[in-house]
Amino acid sequence: MEYFEDEKPTSGCVCSDPECPCNETSIPVGTGYLYIPKSCCEFRRDCRTRRELHDKAERIARRSNQYMIFGHGVASPILVCEEGAKKRRLDLDVAAKDAKHWWTTGHVPLRPTPRAGDPQVPRADVASHRPAAATSSSSWLVLIAIVVAIGVAVYLANGH
Repeated sequence: MEYFEDEKPTSGCVCSDPECPCNETSIPVGTGYLYIPKSCCEFRRDCRTRRELHDKAERIARRSNQYMIFGHGVASPILVCEEGAKKRRLDLDVAAKDAKHWWTTGHVPLRPTPRAGDPQVPRADVASHRPAAATSSSSWLVLIAIVVAIGVAVYLANGH
């Protein structure tokens, strides 16, 4: 199983699925369901570490001469409540195991979350719960701030 690094949460979260009808349901540490969109896997295929993600964001911002803020599910998975997981028809067992692994290690499987009723997922495609290597200490806020700063600098450098 291949993984990519994501911010390892240190406290409880809320459902962050923009398509979920809940009102930001509280999700205690170690629980919930992780929705990994196919588009997220495609985007992260060439940037598995948070450092590589930061570098990719800088390259994209430089080429486009604009600052970047990633939306839900673009560069990171979406933590959802049970209602959201059912609404998306996720395989609840796999999504819950992926969430537990993410809470424990900060690592996300580099494969989309299977849907309920899909053919059985091979064991190699379900996140294990073994601790993984430590992740980078940089945070998403730093990434966003740097990308925004680059965009502003480029904007100002162009005489605006």
